[in-house]
Amino acid sequence: MKKNLLLIFLILLFITGCGKGKEVEIEVKEIVYECEEGYTLNYDKRCEKSTVIPANINYTCPEGYYLNGNICQREDLKTVEIGNPVCEVGYEYDSWRNVCMSTKTVPSYYEYNCPNNSIEYNKACYVYLSDDPIYGNNPYAICIYGTVTSVGIINPTNYCRYYSVLNMIQSAPKCPSGYTFLRDNTCTSTEWKKIDLELNCPIGYVKKDEYLCSKIFTVEANINYTCPDGYTLGKEMCSKTEYMEAKIK
Repeated sequence: MKKNLLLIFLILLFITGCGKGKEVEIEVKEIVYECEEGYTLNYDKRCEKSTVIPANINYTCPEGYYLNGNICQREDLKTVEIGNPVCEVGYEYDSWRNVCMSTKTVPSYYEYNCPNNSIEYNKACYVYLSDDPIYGNNPYAICIYGTVTSVGIINPTNYCRYYSVLNMIQSAPKCPSGYTFLRDNTCTSTEWKKIDLELNCPIGYVKKDEYLCSKIFTVEANINYTCPDGYTLGKEMCSKTEYMEAKIK
């Protein structure tokens, strides 16, 4: 604008001078404008500076969700479901008693004993009969075996001691300690333990603790862009243009 006014003034001055019959020399100089560092001269001969910065990103979540990084999550809790009873290996579930049961079976056994007033020797029972002198009083004589027997020694008094041999008496069937005798000549022992209940989670849920199951629902967060005061938002960037008057160089 200033350049245009100056040209008009010079033209008028030329016309005025010519009307008086005088020669006027006109020197036309181009006006140059300049801007401070960082500014650019625009077509309006004004100086401008544009600043572009990334916009501030703000994440928001729907009601009931919480922000985790840049996603929204919601935790749903359910109580564990009681499933089937669980027993240790070797135990079976007894539904009538509601316990875990283990049954062991072993064969019964017998004990063999000698009757009263007899002695046991070499798995046989002997009843004392008499001491008879050794025939001919010979210390090297052998005791006579017949319907009675001796223990195979000559006592110090050179007598043969004779016994009657009896069969050992078989006891009733017996069982190890803690076992009970059954009619089929076997012994049984039963042990009970408290059951452990199987605790399950619904499909899609995982155990959070002993009593709760958890499932995490995830949705994308809503993204909002904001700019500092004085800036204008454009997509994901903030821009600001500053102006100042240009100076004539």
